[in-house]
Amino acid sequence: MKIDQHIAYLSIGSNIGDKKKNLNEAADLLNNHDKIEVLLVSSFYKTEPQNFIDQDWFVNAALKIKTVLNPEDLIAVIKNLEKDLDKDGKPFRFGPRII
Repeated sequence: MKIDQHIAYLSIGSNIGDKKKNLNEAADLLNNHDKIEVLLVSSFYKTEPQNFIDQDWFVNAALKIKTVLNPEDLIAVIKNLEKDLDKDGKPFRFGPRII
């Protein structure tokens, strides 16, 4: 049976702690998932916060991944990864976050 593989692009960002380390850890965790392979990681870019501006600037990157997951399952994996990495925080939309 052939399993369909899909290419997806993810935008990730961090503005708490060691931001570049956080992004690298997120990419590593995704790559260690048995149904996700990180193919490329962009350069890191520093951007100012939007909407909620009373916070530190973000470091952002884009990932190109290959996965057999459908979009809903991929989002679930990403949300769980966010929770695992940001155990102490309760990020809110546009707010500060580990990842």
